[in-house]
Amino acid sequence: MIVLCDEVTCAVCGHTGPLPSIGHWEAEGPWGLDNRPPEPMLSHLALLVQACPDCGYCAGDVGMAEDGVADIVRGETYQTLRHRSDIPEDCLHFLLQGHIAKAQGNAMDAAWAHIHAAWLFESHGDDARSCEHRLVAADLMKSEMLGNLDGFKEPGAVWLLRCDLLRRAGCLEEARGMAMVGLANGPSKELETDLRYELTLIDDGDRTFRDFWDPRGRPESAMTFHPSAPDLTHAATVFDNIGR
Repeated sequence: MIVLCDEVTCAVCGHTGPLPSIGHWEAEGPWGLDNRPPEPMLSHLALLVQACPDCGYCAGDVGMAEDGVADIVRGETYQTLRHRSDIPEDCLHFLLQGHIAKAQGNAMDAAWAHIHAAWLFESHGDDARSCEHRLVAADLMKSEMLGNLDGFKEPGAVWLLRCDLLRRAGCLEEARGMAMVGLANGPSKELETDLRYELTLIDDGDRTFRDFWDPRGRPESAMTFHPSAPDLTHAATVFDNIGR
């Protein structure tokens, strides 16, 4: 894992100062069925979001901002969320990033921000909030699933992700429906295996974390990333750019 620290000028307020980012990393284990990354990324998720210490703008690169972002960041809703003291800082940064994405109409980007927040809430031992934000992400995905499926090129991948989010949040019957729809959409052999494994977990009432080695078995080469990761990772714009 290579962590960089560069001088960055905030695109919203002009504040300049050092902010960390991830330069390169190599996976040391399998990815989760919800696309949760393995170590060492898992322990460094917070570094995927930079936060301006002045205005609170949160983004993968605060040196860049699309039109309208400054107004969102300066808005009362954003600033109220920014000052929530009951939310761990690392989780809050993803929620702020998600707020911007949703306000701009980017439902999938917002969903990924809430998924990242869910992983971090889980790492803090807050299962209730982790489930809450998995459900927020699942709801955000509804508006995109039948339209723009950017980042989900392989049939079945979007259904697998939403299925796993719902299963982990305890919405087992809705998760079952996602798995069945995914199977009906002609997924690849590997994704069919994953979706059928989800159905087995749902039948067992299993809400625990599972990775891609669980349904497929440990590969002989012990590869540490699964073949469908690029299709699942809408954070391709994040993970691919940081050297996965």
